[in-house]
Amino acid sequence: MTKLDDLFVKQSQYDHPRLRSWLSYKNNPSITKSYLEFRRERDGLVFKPATLYFVAERVDGTEFCDSEPWDAAFNDALVKRQFQSRDAENEGERFGYRLIGLLQPIVNKFGDGYFNSVLVRHLEENGYTSNEVILDQLTKIHTNAPYNSEHVTDCQERIDGVLAQCAGQLTGLGYSPQDSRNILCGALAYYLDERFHLTNRQILNW
Repeated sequence: MTKLDDLFVKQSQYDHPRLRSWLSYKNNPSITKSYLEFRRERDGLVFKPATLYFVAERVDGTEFCDSEPWDAAFNDALVKRQFQSRDAENEGERFGYRLIGLLQPIVNKFGDGYFNSVLVRHLEENGYTSNEVILDQLTKIHTNAPYNSEHVTDCQERIDGVLAQCAGQLTGLGYSPQDSRNILCGALAYYLDERFHLTNRQILNW
C-alpha cells in the first residue's frame, strides 16, 4: 500500500522496457530513419489485437524491427517522445484507435444514442464536413437530433476537448498544421467507421 507521504512525491516518468530500447535506436547516430507502424488487421467482422511495430533503418541498409501489443499509456509515451508513424494514413489509424479509448468515458456518461447524436452534430457544425471522407461517412449515418439542454453543451465540450488533445499531440509530433488537420480527420474517419459499423454494414450489404 502507498504511504501518505509517498502520494505527494513527484512521479517518475513513464518507463517501459520497449520504450527504452526503441529510444536507444531512435537516437542512435547509426540509424538513418525510424518509424512506427500501427496494425489492427481485420478478421471478417472483427479485428485481431492491435499491435505497434517499430522499424529502424541502419546506415548499412539493415533494419531493426520490434513489436509490442497495443497499450494506451505506452502509445502516449511514444507520442510524447515524437515517434511518428510510417505515413499520414497509418498515423490517422493510430490516432483513430486511440480515440476509441479517449471517447469511451464520454459515451459511458451520456449513453450511446445521445453521444452519437451530439458527435454527429458537433462534426456537422464545426467544419469537419469540409473533409470529403468524413462528409461521405456522415451521409451514411442516421441519428436523431439531440434534445436541447445543458447536456448537449457538456457532451460537446468533452468531445471537443479530446479532439483538441489529439490536435496538440499531432503538432507536438512535428506535423504541420495542414498535415495535423488531415491526420486528425483520418483518425475521426477511422473512429466513425468503427463507431457506426460502416465497413461491417458494407460487408453485410445492409
